[in-house]
Amino acid sequence: MNPKVRIWIRVVLMVIFLVVLVKGHQMVGKPGVATMLVALVGLLAILWDYNRPYSNS
Repeated sequence: MNPKVRIWIRVVLMVIFLVVLVKGHQMVGKPGVATMLVALVGLLAILWDYNRPYSNS
C-alpha cells in the first residue's frame, strides 16, 4: 500500500477516535466509559501500527 494512503487512513481514524472519545466523555455512566474505552483501544491500535516498523522483533 502507498505510504501516503496509510498516513491518511491513520489521520482519519485518529480524528474519528478522538471524536468518539469526546462524545463518550460527555455521556454519563457505564455507556460513556465503554465508549471512551473503545476509542482508547482504537487510538492504541493506531499507535501500535505506526510503531510496528520500528520495533526490534
